Amino acid sequence: MNQINDRVLLSFDGECLYRCKHCYTYELPKNEMRSIEEIVESISNENFDVVYISQKNENFVDPNVGLDLCERIFEKYKTHIMLITRRVFNLEQSNRLLELHKKMKTNGKILFVGVSVIGMESSTISERVDVIPSTSQRLDFAKKVYHMGIESLLLVRPLFPHKIIPRTEIEQIIDYVAGQISCVLTGALMVNEYILERLGISEKDLNYIDGGESEYLSGAISETMKFVDVLEEIKHLKKYCSKRGVPFFEHSMPALRYLSSLYEEERVAISV
Repeated sequence: MNQINDRVLLSFDGECLYRCKHCYTYELPKNEMRSIEEIVESISNENFDVVYISQKNENFVDPNVGLDLCERIFEKYKTHIMLITRRVFNLEQSNRLLELHKKMKTNGKILFVGVSVIGMESSTISERVDVIPSTSQRLDFAKKVYHMGIESLLLVRPLFPHKIIPRTEIEQIIDYVAGQISCVLTGALMVNEYILERLGISEKDLNYIDGGESEYLSGAISETMKFVDVLEEIKHLKKYCSKRGVPFFEHSMPALRYLSSLYEEERVAISV
């Protein structure tokens, strides 16, 4: 199994239908719409071990189109793929996902599926219930992916301060998936004046930290983004995941390397 060191991020163009209030992409300039082939070709000169299908859009609003992109990427680059979504797949789409996983595994590559949530009842502070599957539906999908033998990563992010999304909701999420996902990922809420306005939160009601740069801010007005201080929330989530026996990570690449190492151990064990 090749070491996972470098990544590249890809997304469809245009405005995201889901329009979560915490998302920075509202303020991004809109690119001219490209075909799947043009998107795939756009990284042909990049060095990468894994392609993230994520960043500026919900790429699986129509899962079939998102899967078309994943399949074409693997066909051309024979690389690991990490897809991130708030969508759930039906039976036919899940079967396509499974076939891609099998094809990739045969070629020594891993398909990682990241399912994003931010809370239970309180998720309506940011997510549109009219178009986005419920948290429970997404958690069931994450578990389904895991039981299909595919690496299933639950992304509890962005992580909100507990006074906005209570820790009890986050614990409820972990209780629901414990033993039925590969790992949990989290990350701090990032805001600017526009995000705060959409969320209906005052800047003075939050504390901030120096969070550094994020690859997801590529193309954004990153100097206006502030990292909300959720260090205690992260510490609590990490401790609770440990209590429930769920691997926990604050960044995605270490998670992918960890899961990749498990594949390597399995491969060696089989060959002995």
